[in-house]
Amino acid sequence: SIVGFSGLQQGSRPTVLIVLSGFEGDRTVKIIEEYEPSQVLLGFGDPPTTPSFLTRNLSEHKLVLSRTDVKEFRFPANSISDCTAALEQLIQPLLRSANVVIAPMCTKLSTLAVFNVAERHREIQLAYCLPGEYNYFDYSSGTSRIFLEDLT
Repeated sequence: SIVGFSGLQQGSRPTVLIVLSGFEGDRTVKIIEEYEPSQVLLGFGDPPTTPSFLTRNLSEHKLVLSRTDVKEFRFPANSISDCTAALEQLIQPLLRSANVVIAPMCTKLSTLAVFNVAERHREIQLAYCLPGEYNYFDYSSGTSRIFLEDLT
């Protein structure tokens, strides 16, 4: 779990793992294996921050779907506020009866949305799966755009 976001887990409740998937399907499978949740909700970022990401995300998403029993949902990966709203709607029915764990493994914007949701609902646990190795030389090439959102 992420320091400061361990949530309030109750042993008598089932665990629901919500994964916002991205490019690394193997890490998604690993976090599912580690948590052994009662239910997995696998999110697909659509619309993405960049249209070219859609095909790669879909490929990784299908890889995870082929390896484990999960339910799918979509979330806007290109907007903090829209993703926050989508996550709020998704978790509301779960909070009364389950331990909710969220693993943001998609865009930085969707990760900020997960942070917003966890700040509002301290009972939610946030999780992160460390990569086996980092691609230092080709991790990110930057963009010619900037995203502005009011986080108040």
